[in-house]
Amino acid sequence: MDTSRAPAGSSAVAEEARGIPNCLLGCVATVVQDGFSSNHVEVNMLNRPFPILGFQIDVGRRLERPATLYRALEGMSDAGYNVCMLYLEDAYAYPRHPRIGRPNAYSVAAMQEAHAICERQGIDLFPCIPALGHCSYITQKDGYAKYDEGRDTGQLTGTVSPSFPETYELLTELFEDWCNYIPGSYLHVGLDESPAMGRWAEQRGREVDHTRMFADHCNRLNSIVKGLGRRMLVWGDMFYYYPGAIELIDKDIIVVDWYYYSFPVTPRVEAFNFTDIDLTGQFKSVGVEVWGAPSIWPNLPIGDIADRWQNVADWTRYGRERGMDGLLITDWENSWGFCEMSAWLFRTFGKLLISEASEKSTREELTRQLREELATRTGAPNLAELVDDLLALGNHHLTGRADRTFFSMPLASVAVANRETVCREHWNAVSEIDALHLPARPAPKANLLRELERSRRMIELAWKQGALVPEFARRVVAVARGGDDSSLAAEMRRLADETEAFGAAYQTLWDEERYGDEDHPTRPWGERSARELREWADVLEMRPATEHPLCDQPRLEAIFHCKHPSLPVAVTTVRWEDGGTQATGRAMINFASAYACPDKEWTEYPCLVLERRELPSEIVIEVNNYGQIGIGEVCVVWRGQRHIYRRVSAEGASVEIEGDIAWLGPVGATPADPTTRPDADRAVYRLI
Repeated sequence: MDTSRAPAGSSAVAEEARGIPNCLLGCVATVVQDGFSSNHVEVNMLNRPFPILGFQIDVGRRLERPATLYRALEGMSDAGYNVCMLYLEDAYAYPRHPRIGRPNAYSVAAMQEAHAICERQGIDLFPCIPALGHCSYITQKDGYAKYDEGRDTGQLTGTVSPSFPETYELLTELFEDWCNYIPGSYLHVGLDESPAMGRWAEQRGREVDHTRMFADHCNRLNSIVKGLGRRMLVWGDMFYYYPGAIELIDKDIIVVDWYYYSFPVTPRVEAFNFTDIDLTGQFKSVGVEVWGAPSIWPNLPIGDIADRWQNVADWTRYGRERGMDGLLITDWENSWGFCEMSAWLFRTFGKLLISEASEKSTREELTRQLREELATRTGAPNLAELVDDLLALGNHHLTGRADRTFFSMPLASVAVANRETVCREHWNAVSEIDALHLPARPAPKANLLRELERSRRMIELAWKQGALVPEFARRVVAVARGGDDSSLAAEMRRLADETEAFGAAYQTLWDEERYGDEDHPTRPWGERSARELREWADVLEMRPATEHPLCDQPRLEAIFHCKHPSLPVAVTTVRWEDGGTQATGRAMINFASAYACPDKEWTEYPCLVLERRELPSEIVIEVNNYGQIGIGEVCVVWRGQRHIYRRVSAEGASVEIEGDIAWLGPVGATPADPTTRPDADRAVYRLI
């Protein structure tokens, strides 16, 4: 055994583990080192697909109350896990830097209790304390802007600068503030998504070797972390930009290679237009330990669970082929769901991974394990149909969200974006899901069931609102011919009441699980949506529907196509005859795993509500990233009529014309390419 790669204090383990296959050494090391009986882990632990099987909870963006976090940690070893990472940022009250910790940040005592819960199960708890990019939690705090790459410019980057000696003094103290109080074997320092690295030096005319700077930063941090008796972990994505750093970093650093979509061969890197890059293979070839990182990605009311399992299964298959050392299943962002929902998926996926089926698990096996775990966590055994419905709901999750933010979109935009992607028949079939399935719940109701209720209801209300608006737009023509619009106004008022009440109920559960001063946007979304619906209803009852602003407000609609894996970004500019303009800014068309698969094509229907009540003269669509989009029909809908705009020009290095479709943006990319290109492909459309 290579003891230089073992956690601190594990040399005795190596001696006792002689003759044990390499694939089991990590399992035995955990058991012996932490003093736990192997009887507790014999069935689950020794069937892990890799020596390390871990899960990550993002408390930096989603701060749970301590009791909520503790509940989620209990029983994780039964699903085969032996490490747990908490993504911290400012969610921890750093003793020497109290201004960095946020309000309600976890105290040292709270983290010691979390460690004790994990330790009893043979789970090694460790933090992720970002130490390059994602450091706004440091540099935006009073007195800490001096560590930012953008200091003295008035534009903070959220990246701490390796150019400043004091940066390392600060990071050492932050690391010590954890390691001096909480035992463990690892410390993750982040280092992902850090394009601003070196900017301070560049702005002063200095020549920067980014590859050397990144490698030196890794090695300097590694020296600090090793001095604290820990193994250092880093995210792998910056090595796409600086592949030369692979040879330069210390070989006892652990690289966590992340990718959150399904993939048939190797991970397809989203920053490079989903180019296949075998990063794990490159690291293994030079002797660096690698953990793969899929994600349960729960930042939708109900995510596509089957798709999330496919991401885990693909990493398991790929990792076995490459001799990967570990798997860390991640949970990211300020999700619509709650910690118990994430824990449900963590436990389900872990138990599938330690089963004989592992990555070959079928949809039926996934469903069975979800049902079994749901019954275990809720005490309600008769919820089989609920799992079926949740799987179907996830498959029809909301799309067409600008920059992945649903709450900021007007209802009219949601309606157009979703009218072709939501299965109406399915929604009708499950609209009474609470009445059908949840009466079997125990009393008091299990937290997981309460969370599932709220999330399912969130999707239903959003869909009802989205369906109502185009339905209204279609009916106004009939109303103008003598129809009655009072029933539609009443429907809008009922939905407004439901939406407002739901937002308040969601916040109530949020306050129980998290903190009242960290409001989830669901409540203001419910209040804003209800207000808008009531205003429309008022207008309907006061004047003919043809005069309603929704009918009189032009909206731009387009048909976008994709035939290659991509996260396309389009910038649309609308121009009027008098020179006035309206632009969308950068609008990411979608963010769903299905769109990153090479064998799937898709069509999307983005919409822009226009500010002026007149038809524009010209519409310009630009693509300046590395994703390819096909632009089909472009029209403006106004006063019940569709006004078609014809393409008059298309220019750019990557433009291709295929019938009525103008393809903008390149298909491929290389590891040296940034996400945004210096040039753009452009198509111009004018009113026929």
